[in-house]
Amino acid sequence: MKPDVILALSLCLGLGACATSPKESEATPEPALTPAENIAAGDAAYSRGDLESAQVKYLVALSEDPENPQTLYRIGSIYMAQEQYDLAKESFQGVLQLQADHLDASESLGLLLLKEGKDLEAQRLLKRVVVQDQTRWRSLNGLGVIYDVQKLHPQAQSLYRMALRYNTRSAKIHNNLGYSYYLNGQWDDALREYHTAVELDPDYREAWSNIGLYYVKLGEFSDALAAFEEINTSPQAANNVGYLSLLQGNYTEAERYFELAIKLSPSYYKVAHDNLAYVRKQRSR
Repeated sequence: MKPDVILALSLCLGLGACATSPKESEATPEPALTPAENIAAGDAAYSRGDLESAQVKYLVALSEDPENPQTLYRIGSIYMAQEQYDLAKESFQGVLQLQADHLDASESLGLLLLKEGKDLEAQRLLKRVVVQDQTRWRSLNGLGVIYDVQKLHPQAQSLYRMALRYNTRSAKIHNNLGYSYYLNGQWDDALREYHTAVELDPDYREAWSNIGLYYVKLGEFSDALAAFEEINTSPQAANNVGYLSLLQGNYTEAERYFELAIKLSPSYYKVAHDNLAYVRKQRSR
């Protein structure tokens, strides 16, 4: 059965016109590669980061063997890397029409659906993956995110810890585990995981933001400012602390940090001016 997915493939593969000169037509043509040879050539191109060449090779292989699920999966993976998510989704769905138990396609499609906010569809696919292979840390992490959204924080944390068994150095998983602890009121555990995340990836913006959020929540505003300054300019960091304080109804600290943002950058930091005006209006009420 052919997959219900249309993958555009011109005879010229977008590499130029098909017409040839008389001399070119008289030249001895190179022997056509077999689908397996095209896949091998595509794999080699993919490994060196040449996604466009890899894509061409895979598409040629697919045109000659259209019911090969692994070739179609490779094409979907390239679409994912290129952020062409609709084409990636069609590719992975096509793989599953050809081979319903293809774990890589199930995982990739599940994570893509999670990215789109389609949690229930994603949950069904990712559960199926981990039932068959409990080492799939991406699926475990994805399920953890879904359970946190469903406010099932202990279950989410169990999944994150399982994922860390197979990828101990993932800053993302440590950050997600920390945020799950935060949502569940486990403050010390949350901070520990956030710090582990930034130790593994010092430029991990989301983890530094979560550290800032943590300190604002606990009323430790100078520590929050220091965390935000790891990933923002000082005016932006001060504005962030002010904004989070505002969200928590702490108008005194919000006003203080909006004023600091303006002091640090009086000429251009308009957003801090606007936020300060809002806070003063709320306080006047």
